[in-house]
Amino acid sequence: PAQLLVPDFAFRQLERWAQMGVERAINALPEGLLIALFAWAVLHFLPKQNSRTRFAVWFLALLAVAGTACLGGLMPTGSNNRVFASFAFAPEGSSAISLPAHWAAYVFVAWLLGAWVAMARLFAGLFRLRELRQTCAPVDAATLDPLVRQTVEELNGVRSFASRPVTLSTSERVRVPAALGLWKPMIVLPAWALAEMPPADLNIILRHEFAHLRRWDDWTNLLQKMVRALFFFHPAVWWIENRLS
Repeated sequence: PAQLLVPDFAFRQLERWAQMGVERAINALPEGLLIALFAWAVLHFLPKQNSRTRFAVWFLALLAVAGTACLGGLMPTGSNNRVFASFAFAPEGSSAISLPAHWAAYVFVAWLLGAWVAMARLFAGLFRLRELRQTCAPVDAATLDPLVRQTVEELNGVRSFASRPVTLSTSERVRVPAALGLWKPMIVLPAWALAEMPPADLNIILRHEFAHLRRWDDWTNLLQKMVRALFFFHPAVWWIENRLS
């Protein structure tokens, strides 16, 4: 009997935490929608902002929505600790929506399966990105138009805390210019672009893609996709992530 008591106690503890986490996530849905609406109102009613400001507002809103659901779910609302209760955004011992422990366990398992599928799709996309990188061939700077070469040298010559060296490459597998970031950032051009595109147009494209990498949009994009995978059930996350994309 003593040996059976330990796993049963552990199971009940896991069930209890699963119940609190599921209840907190469900009760945090209205708060997340309010955060998203507040971000939309800020950008809608204030004077027109540039893309950097709009991105910052939506990205902070995404983190706030995820933090509201995640941190609240980890902190028991029924705790006697007033600090924990204040983080939970609910009176001590109360919950707007409560679930029986066994139902919460089923919901928690369903969330685990959904998050696993979403994360698997994300990692599959990263694997395809790795395959695309292997098809890229670096562009010889000597073959570039002088105006384009000067632009690449100028953009790569900027040094700041956010700057990273960027490689210019071509690939037969891309149809439009793209910025591939993360560990080895590069700008990939279709094979026809260097031969057919006017230097002035190519300069505009390069500056645009450099701006994405200089703003670290590759890493923030990965983070927002991870948040969407983990909070696939949250309508505010989908709305904000769509605006960010």
